[in-house]
Amino acid sequence: MREYKILTQEPKKGFTKEFDHEKMEQSINEYSKQGYKLISFEVYSLGGLGPNRFLAIFEKE
Repeated sequence: MREYKILTQEPKKGFTKEFDHEKMEQSINEYSKQGYKLISFEVYSLGGLGPNRFLAIFEKE
């Protein structure tokens, strides 16, 4: 049976709307240590300028 984890993140507050890359990397590495494999990664906008969120899906057998 496969297990899945979903990770989402919104950009930092402020004008630049940048993502917290260190936080993303830490989360991805933690899931990897638990045996999860990244199978999908999307950055999308809910309106406005630039990306508003990312969605990452991990799978483990």
